[in-house]
Amino acid sequence: MNFQRFTASGTWTKPSGVNAIYVECIGGGAGGAGGHGSAINLTRGGGGAGGAGARSCRWMSATIAGATETVTVGSGGTGGAGGSSGVGFAGTAGGNSTFGSHLTGHAGGFGTPLITSGAGGGG
Repeated sequence: MNFQRFTASGTWTKPSGVNAIYVECIGGGAGGAGGHGSAINLTRGGGGAGGAGARSCRWMSATIAGATETVTVGSGGTGGAGGSSGVGFAGTAGGNSTFGSHLTGHAGGFGTPLITSGAGGGG
């Protein structure tokens, strides 16, 4: 058994003598939006949460994968700044994680700010 975990982007090298491989990709989570602040009225709302990155997994014949495959580890999104006297700012989306062209774990969608409450990002 050969186990490899990537916490940063890099290159996977196929071990000799394997017949099948199991791959998991988890997309980067997104950043939440900043909250709303208002000097004119007391209505304040929180920013929407960022969506979680999706998890994708697949068993495949080792013959499908190349001798090496590029592994991309999606980064997490950043949170948006809060508004001191107005609507806050949206967060940013995360990044996709990939194993060559064989598998993608999609990133989470960013949270959005609204006057009373923000909308969460898609997972």
